[in-house]
Amino acid sequence: MAIPSVYLENELKKITHPLNDKIIISEVKRFAPETQLIVGEHLQNHYNLSW
Repeated sequence: MAIPSVYLENELKKITHPLNDKIIISEVKRFAPETQLIVGEHLQNHYNLSW
């Protein structure tokens, strides 16, 4: 994943395929502004992805 955190939620909304069977690599630089969570926590809480 190479998306600045400020654009994270808008870009994730464009994805039409389920993410739960994908391997996602995220380099944490900041938190997701909408939720104040780091990117991994945001994906886990809002997209039902595991660590």
